[in-house]
Amino acid sequence: MTKSPFEVLGVEPHASKEDIKRAYRKLALKYHPDKVLDPATKLENEIKFKEMTTAYQSLINDEYQEDDNDAHENSDFFDFFNQAQPETRQHIPLPLTLKELYNGKIIKFKLTKDVLCTLCEGNGWKRRRNGELYTPPIVDCALCSGHGFIEKIIDQGFFQYRQQVPCRNCKGKGKYQAKPHDNKNKCKQCNANATTKQSSIITIEIKPGMQIGHKITLSRQGDYIADLHKYKDLIFEITQKQEPRIDDIKLMKLTGSNDLFMHITIPLCDALTGIKDLYLTKTFDDRLLYLTTPTGKVIRPGDIFKIKGEGWPILLDNSSSAFGDLYISINIEFPPDNWINEQNDISALQNILPNRSKTNPDTKDPLNSETIKSFDIVTSLPNGDTFPRPDTQQKNTAQCSIQ
Repeated sequence: MTKSPFEVLGVEPHASKEDIKRAYRKLALKYHPDKVLDPATKLENEIKFKEMTTAYQSLINDEYQEDDNDAHENSDFFDFFNQAQPETRQHIPLPLTLKELYNGKIIKFKLTKDVLCTLCEGNGWKRRRNGELYTPPIVDCALCSGHGFIEKIIDQGFFQYRQQVPCRNCKGKGKYQAKPHDNKNKCKQCNANATTKQSSIITIEIKPGMQIGHKITLSRQGDYIADLHKYKDLIFEITQKQEPRIDDIKLMKLTGSNDLFMHITIPLCDALTGIKDLYLTKTFDDRLLYLTTPTGKVIRPGDIFKIKGEGWPILLDNSSSAFGDLYISINIEFPPDNWINEQNDISALQNILPNRSKTNPDTKDPLNSETIKSFDIVTSLPNGDTFPRPDTQQKNTAQCSIQ
């Protein structure tokens, strides 16, 4: 009797989508043909694997047709089992802090990897009594019957077609070196695995200024791939290390650039008269930065200072010899409401500070005039935009320095 897709996967007819996926993954890991060496078992597993894959696709397509993301969600899983060639690179994340990236670092760690067995030189067989290597027999691949390819049925819903794909058991060659099945014929050092474990010390140099996402490649330093007779490349990718915020370092890195950014708040008095030795922040290389502006240099709300050469290290020819810039966003702290009441003080400020230009009509018509005394203070327009500044173009080209 033909089994239903639910029976093939061992799930109940009312099983959820996640239960079906979980059951399929469990069976796929157990019965995938590439997980066994015996040709007869491989063929049996191949049949079971095709049966359960067909059942899985049938249930997903029939019951979850409305989920357009399902195919994308499982594509990586199918690709994993359908690879004809083993991966030749090992990807290793390398978590680092911004301070470590700014200053550079030498990292040493112990790496245990698969290496070519020196006793059998990778063929898995026990040496002959005279010490010579045993030459394994060449056998036809049972999975593809020596053809080097297998036929795969592609289901497009309304029609099916057959496609020839390279046999993953023999890597498209149709033949391969037989592996020993009897323990007495297996290499005593690697137990017919062709590789043994070996530990070594790996040194990674983090150059000052490397970015998040930077990749460092160590050629042929990874595991040995017996099927390809080569070692994998080690690919270290720098990732952001999560750490508690350091209170005395207020610098933030602008993504994808060599610049740093920070916010400061200054009192209105400093904005009008100038800044003297204002402490900004501690840098990633433990320097203390202070800011001084020319006396009388007026700082306006929204101003951004650009400090050249205080940004992120720039890698030039694999050596840090230049730096990006530091951008400082200025917020001005105004006094609270009703901070001044004396008319003499108000008059004194009006005499010192710029007054509004005369835009009023010569006479005020009491019958046709209205004074607004009720209002709200907001920070943006209804669509989220900010008010444009009339002096933006002049401000962006201005420079100042301490003489």
